[in-house]
Amino acid sequence: MDRREVSKRLLAGSLLGIGALGPGLAAAQSSFPNRPIRMLVGFAAGGPTDNAARMIAEAMGKHLGQPVTVENRPGANALLAVTELLRSKPDGYSILLASNGSLTVAPARFTKLPYDVKRDFTLIGPVVAYPHVLVVPASSPADDFPSFLKMAKERQSGLNGASVGHVNDLSIEWLHKLAGVKITRIPYRGDSAVVSDLVSNRVDFALLAPNVAMPLVEGKKLKAIALTAPGGTSALNKLRTIKESGLPDFEVEIWNSLIAPAGTPPETVAKLAAALRSAQETPEIQSNLALSGQHVQSGSASALSQRIDREIAQWQTIVREAGLPLLEL
Repeated sequence: MDRREVSKRLLAGSLLGIGALGPGLAAAQSSFPNRPIRMLVGFAAGGPTDNAARMIAEAMGKHLGQPVTVENRPGANALLAVTELLRSKPDGYSILLASNGSLTVAPARFTKLPYDVKRDFTLIGPVVAYPHVLVVPASSPADDFPSFLKMAKERQSGLNGASVGHVNDLSIEWLHKLAGVKITRIPYRGDSAVVSDLVSNRVDFALLAPNVAMPLVEGKKLKAIALTAPGGTSALNKLRTIKESGLPDFEVEIWNSLIAPAGTPPETVAKLAAALRSAQETPEIQSNLALSGQHVQSGSASALSQRIDREIAQWQTIVREAGLPLLEL
């Protein structure tokens, strides 16, 4: 047998091997998922993000035929959860319910993030959203947003606004800029301390999640002045937004989206996105989300990508115009 004949046989054998391997690879992709999926959450159990994650995860699991389990990794403004996703294989078995704090605020607020949103992640789709409620003490003279602004202008010292987290920080700075009133932002570690100082009239206002604000409003301990964005639920939509009440350029929404590591196969992403859409269309999930002031936010990964770009630019402008220093991790 000469060398040309040997080469022909080797080539034929190689092609045969590739042909046999190809269906195996395709089968591996088409069999996704064949084991449980974990959904990382960067916040502690019991909050609105965690509650939404558990509802969505259970419904996605039913659609996919494999359980989707929530794994809480709270800490460092959700950076621990993001870092865990970065260490995960891009196979669809690790996904993250990421907040706009991680996807749009952090890139505008920090100098050296350990991730790049567009380079390191694959977007699956938007999940849920909710507005913050602008609240004041029950004894405050403000009853709506115009009277809130009037109070701020009449006070020589301005207003003190309680703030928890970077989204809140920048929202208050933006409110200060657009309203043209003096606002001093006071940072807090958590909502419980904010509520205590609001009820005791030691701070003038705060932006709180609906599940925190509305029970206190209904109990006459606080007054709800306005929403930072449309409510999406009948209970919240009784309140006007800040945009509707005199600041047409102001709108801030808290939103969460599902993301996966970069390089996750498109077929796998498509299956996860289909499971997400199925979960979002479940009437029980929609009604349960409404109980905590949240609402489903559906849309394409492409539209989500555009929103991320738009909001990063928006927050960068606010940071620059407010003269805020960039932070280091």
